[in-house]
Amino acid sequence: MADQNRVNDFYQRLITPINAITEKIENRDEVIYRLMGALCTVYGAFILLLMLIPNSMRGRICFLFVGGVITVSGMLLYRRSMVLAKRHSQQIHAPGVSAIAPVLVTK
Repeated sequence: MADQNRVNDFYQRLITPINAITEKIENRDEVIYRLMGALCTVYGAFILLLMLIPNSMRGRICFLFVGGVITVSGMLLYRRSMVLAKRHSQQIHAPGVSAIAPVLVTK
């Protein structure tokens, strides 16, 4: 019976939504964006360097396309991280705003 209670408690916790303010969870997506952006930029630049390997023009264009897409994606992610970090620091330093306030993306 104790095992059944543990299982029921587990599933009850599983379906219970998380309240970010009560749990004091910060929305710090910019850290993930910065890391992924830096990694994508470096990996994309490496793939672009593979264009220097003797290959047909078609192969070089493939390296250019793949490396370019990965590099540009990385740069966009990194830029987004900087925008979110700036917005987060402005929200923290604003009067009357809690440090755990979620970062809302608005356009």
